[in-house]
Amino acid sequence: MVCGALKMAEIARERGWSPGSFLNENFEHSVWAEALASELLNVAGRVARLGDVSLERDSFVRPAADNKAFDGRVFRSSEFEAWKVDNPSLLKLPALVAPPITIYSEFRLFMIGGKVVTGSQYMRGGSPHLSDSPDPEVVEYAEAVSSRWRPADAFVVDVARTVDGCKVIEFNNINSSGFYASDVGRYVQAMEDAFG
Repeated sequence: MVCGALKMAEIARERGWSPGSFLNENFEHSVWAEALASELLNVAGRVARLGDVSLERDSFVRPAADNKAFDGRVFRSSEFEAWKVDNPSLLKLPALVAPPITIYSEFRLFMIGGKVVTGSQYMRGGSPHLSDSPDPEVVEYAEAVSSRWRPADAFVVDVARTVDGCKVIEFNNINSSGFYASDVGRYVQAMEDAFG
């Protein structure tokens, strides 16, 4: 089992390590949208080649796949073209473009077999805020979503609390996700119990 940069997933796959990495084709926005539709925070978004995107209004933009090519964020329409000029290597990538949404708080949950094994809050009111105890409502929501669909046997889901309740921000490969304030010991033990 590897933990680190996405390159590690390739190495694990090439060497036939098991479980190695859980990265697969399910870590892409279009797959989540087909599986979960209205549970996604950015359900109103569209996917387009980044070089073809022009913004008429401020918009949230992120890679469509879990490839860490750039950090998703809200771009002001006036700054986006200059950002593209400064990042020509990204222009062929598919990107998700969506209207900005007010988020009250954000949580990262590490999930194995459809159950949250550890997690943390990492944002509150748009500012960094670390807490090692995610809200029970958020944990319950993540497990309910996972009972409907999951991208792998082990994965990370980021959940937002919004005016419309909990929503899935994104799914991430468990092998290359940051821990924030999650209990790493609990994560390691859960991985060992499930796959060791």
